[in-house]
Amino acid sequence: MGGQAFNKIEPPVHVPRMTPEVYHMVQKDVFAKLQRLFKRVSVPREAPGKADYGDVDFLVDGIRTPCADIWSEIKSELGAEHHVGHSFAVIHPGRSSTSEPTDVPDLAHAFVQVDVELCPGNDTPDGAELLRWTKFLKSDGDLAQIIGVCHRPLGITCNDRGFHIRLEQIEPYDKKQSFLFLTRDPTEMLKFLGLDAAKYKKGFKSERSLFEWVSRGEYFYRKVLENREENANDRARLKKRSMYRRFVQEFVPSRPEIGQHPYPPDRLGLLMEAIAKFDKLDEYREMMHRHIIWQDEKDLWAALWACIKEGLPAEGKPAIKRLLRGIKRFVAFEDGNPYIADNATEYQLGYWTQNVPPDRRPALFEWVKSHWEEVKGLEKERIAAAAKAAKISRATESSEAAEISKAAESSKAAESSKAAEIIKAAEIQAIENMRYYG
Repeated sequence: MGGQAFNKIEPPVHVPRMTPEVYHMVQKDVFAKLQRLFKRVSVPREAPGKADYGDVDFLVDGIRTPCADIWSEIKSELGAEHHVGHSFAVIHPGRSSTSEPTDVPDLAHAFVQVDVELCPGNDTPDGAELLRWTKFLKSDGDLAQIIGVCHRPLGITCNDRGFHIRLEQIEPYDKKQSFLFLTRDPTEMLKFLGLDAAKYKKGFKSERSLFEWVSRGEYFYRKVLENREENANDRARLKKRSMYRRFVQEFVPSRPEIGQHPYPPDRLGLLMEAIAKFDKLDEYREMMHRHIIWQDEKDLWAALWACIKEGLPAEGKPAIKRLLRGIKRFVAFEDGNPYIADNATEYQLGYWTQNVPPDRRPALFEWVKSHWEEVKGLEKERIAAAAKAAKISRATESSEAAEISKAAESSKAAESSKAAEIIKAAEIQAIENMRYYG
């Protein structure tokens, strides 16, 4: 968080920026302490060329001893005086633990912000793998974001679960389901994108050298970057991420020769390369099979709606949506024949296309036209029953809350009465003592 986590708490906490010497001193000390609590501890590589530091970041995984509140355990282990979210304020090494005055006035009451992130794979079989991947995402400033934005138009996505390629056919209606997972190995990802993995491992001496390295990737194509569609996250990134902004708005425009390919990268070609490289043919076929089912079901529902909409009154979209949900919930099949079920069931993708082959769909449409009003009534009853159950639930919760509040008030009154009795007894005893000793 760049040392900003404690800006708004009272009383104010002074967190000055650190010199490299102080940064490494704190990093070494906290690293050893976190190892007592976690099986794996890692520190993301800082952005190249930094002159000073706002905080010290740690990634952890594998809690050694289960506990009710790991963040309180971390605070205690670090000896932190303040704790906000996953940020901890530890005493700056430039002052003593007793806050005595130092030779540097700015450090007399100074703290260092330590950020601890529990990795998404904590205590799972993928924990160690996800820790390495998360370290890559968090290292070198905005590098991972720059790589992601440069390759996103080609279907590439880097998120907290790994390196993916999106299937173009599925993406328009379900972006998350369009992700074909490839790897969590940063080295394998860099090699696939034609980036120098050995150079990355050595690190970068300057921000400029990092930018040059990115621009030499096999799939870095200037027009793809320049013609990208910006979303809200991109606009926020330009405002908040200075390194990313310098790459997009300063470095790339200053180097017109980079990313000029006679044959631009092809999204389909990249997908085929990824499937072969990471051995994902079976997963790809399964995803496309589900897509074909989804498309067939979509076509079936469009044709069904076209058949019955003529006989429907103009009730507006909400009523129409309720009818369609009712058909999905109450219409079932036996030996390919539709019937109205007694109880509602959750819609499952492929259920209708599986039970109604194309040659039997005209008969299905006629059946639905004759039974949609009955289904509509059942859906209306279901909605009313659900609303009634929700109302009863809220009333029960409210009643329970009132009883708890009443019990608390009774307990408080009893405590007050008891306290009054104790005070009165003490006064009587004091009078008796005065008489005795007076």
